[in-house]
Amino acid sequence: MKKVITNAIQANIDLKDEIKQRETVESELLRMATTDSLTQINNRRNFYTLANKEIERAVRYEKGCCLMM
Repeated sequence: MKKVITNAIQANIDLKDEIKQRETVESELLRMATTDSLTQINNRRNFYTLANKEIERAVRYEKGCCLMM
């Protein structure tokens, strides 16, 4: 019985480590998908996503919105 509990605990620890590793990889993939590799700034897709969020926020709060480039 003790061995079964020990194995279950070890399996839980291994699973937790794998989840942490996957989260790290997913975070890196997201960064790579949303930034330009040369300049390290937001790429066009991420720019449009963020701009749309800000426009929606301006509309929701009935405030103006300005873009400076």
